[in-house]
Amino acid sequence: MTLERHTVLRAVTSAVTYVPDDGSDPIVFSSATGCVHRLRGSSATIRAAIDGARPVDAVIEMVSSIHRVASPTVAADIVDTIQHFVDLGLVVIVDRV
Repeated sequence: MTLERHTVLRAVTSAVTYVPDDGSDPIVFSSATGCVHRLRGSSATIRAAIDGARPVDAVIEMVSSIHRVASPTVAADIVDTIQHFVDLGLVVIVDRV
């Protein structure tokens, strides 16, 4: 499945995120799969921006703004990361607006 820029996603309820106090990478545990995933770099920001209300375009704008990078420069990488989250079962499609 290819994500469209207007697709809205949300984090799955079966995944729990742990953010260590020492500033190390956040960790997501999926009780549905039993897998643990470390969110490195901007992937933690991307997953946090997926709130069930923002379409992919808005996630791109938000993340690029936070990291102070032009959205056209990082759009493909953000979409790839979101698609990876979908493939891992960490986020699901809510709607295609």
